[in-house]
Amino acid sequence: MVFVLPDGERSFIHYFGANSTFGEKDVDYNFIKGAKIFNVAGFFLLPAMEGKPIANVFRKVKQMGITTTFDTAWDSRGRWLKAIKHAFPYVDVFLPSLAEAKMISGESEPDRICRFFLDRGVKTVGLKMGPKGSYLKTKDIKMYVPPYKVKSIDGTGAGDAFVSGFLAGMVRNWPFEKCIKLANAVGALATTKVGATSGVSSMRDALEIMKQR
Repeated sequence: MVFVLPDGERSFIHYFGANSTFGEKDVDYNFIKGAKIFNVAGFFLLPAMEGKPIANVFRKVKQMGITTTFDTAWDSRGRWLKAIKHAFPYVDVFLPSLAEAKMISGESEPDRICRFFLDRGVKTVGLKMGPKGSYLKTKDIKMYVPPYKVKSIDGTGAGDAFVSGFLAGMVRNWPFEKCIKLANAVGALATTKVGATSGVSSMRDALEIMKQR
């Protein structure tokens, strides 16, 4: 259940359900064979994947020549770094929210947060910072991307939309600097209508938003 506040921010109530049992043995590697990207989202809602299992999955996927990307969700049980740390050496792109990244790393400043993950093996970090935009860091790139100006109504799904925009740029072989701008644009569009996906319309609309700067 999602409760939307007047400023577009949300509070969630959830029950794990089937997510609580989905684990390493449930991944069908034949199904993902030939994929360009393998993305795990909402990691902290998959408790059976915590620790070594998620590392094993990512390691095998990378051995298949597939790019690995990773998103988290809020850890309501407070395990944070302990649950996720084994995966980092096998993660190509890590896209947490700023709040989640602070809890995992124990750092508060975006550049120091990103450095924490890069030092542990992650290749690229993109921080979702909501109305403050986003921050990208690799060993060679460091950039802050301001938010695009839209009339925000409901932030539900904006983080997932951000990730989908970033991945859409990746499959088009765009440089990361352009991928994160597209991510910002798709995330911004997601906030313009009620619901998680209603505001995500087309690449054309996202590219139009990107013309703001």
